[in-house]
Amino acid sequence: MYSEKRLRDLKMARRIMYRREELGYTREQLAWMCGISTSFLHDVEYGMRGISTNTLLKLCKYLEVPADYLLRNTPKFDMAEDETYEIKERIVDFMCDLTAKELEALEQICHIYVDCIRAKRPKRKNV
Repeated sequence: MYSEKRLRDLKMARRIMYRREELGYTREQLAWMCGISTSFLHDVEYGMRGISTNTLLKLCKYLEVPADYLLRNTPKFDMAEDETYEIKERIVDFMCDLTAKELEALEQICHIYVDCIRAKRPKRKNV
């Protein structure tokens, strides 16, 4: 019997493979774009290996899906219709080479920044 975490990992692995195939990429092409080996991507797609945050970000970029889709199977969205997509893509681009420790620090900075922005927004009236 698989644990709940193992089942989630296997589902994510399948979503990676299905999305790659949906876009018409070979395993070799996607691996090259993400800077990982073909055998590593094979192992990821079959749930035999986990991935780092950096690899997850790269997969999301080239598979054109948000991380939530791979991690939790939330609906995909049409990136062409998302007016903030290009900005998000640029942010992901510069984060791809950060270490786990650097990403954690950046996450903390982002939380502080977003909390400050939200605090300055006018309160909405409940209708």
